[in-house]
Amino acid sequence: MKIRNFITLRIMEAFLILGPCFLLAASGWAVRNAIVLHRGISALGTVTDVLPASDESDPFYRTTFSFNATDGRSYKVTPNLMERPAPYKIGDSIPVVYKAAAPYDASITSMKEMWGFPIGFGTAGAVVLMVGLRLWKKNRSAYARDLDVDKQTGYGRI
Repeated sequence: MKIRNFITLRIMEAFLILGPCFLLAASGWAVRNAIVLHRGISALGTVTDVLPASDESDPFYRTTFSFNATDGRSYKVTPNLMERPAPYKIGDSIPVVYKAAAPYDASITSMKEMWGFPIGFGTAGAVVLMVGLRLWKKNRSAYARDLDVDKQTGYGRI
């Protein structure tokens, strides 16, 4: 087998594995967010800090907010999302959703915060899967030779 075919086939196999994995991760995260939005408790939060995540000249910013939960306690949360430019100013009111059992894990209910990861990973997964399928379609005969599969029966040769 030519080295080019060998490398192409390994890339194809990786794409055919990674594409569905990305799609599965995106689907799981989307379902998790949908459940939090449906069953979660909504509150109004206040931005308390907007800090740069690094010392770069044009850094990403992390927003910290506080809100009052239904248990009467005040919570201060810094989500993992970093954005550029800073999306909020200190003192801004923002919509927040949280699980009653875990108010310390609240999320800002914005499109980017709730759906950025599922959309990004879902898109990447779809593209990677399509490239893998295209490579498979283009290289089926080389892949069959690599696996030593009989084209007529579809079974491996002994």
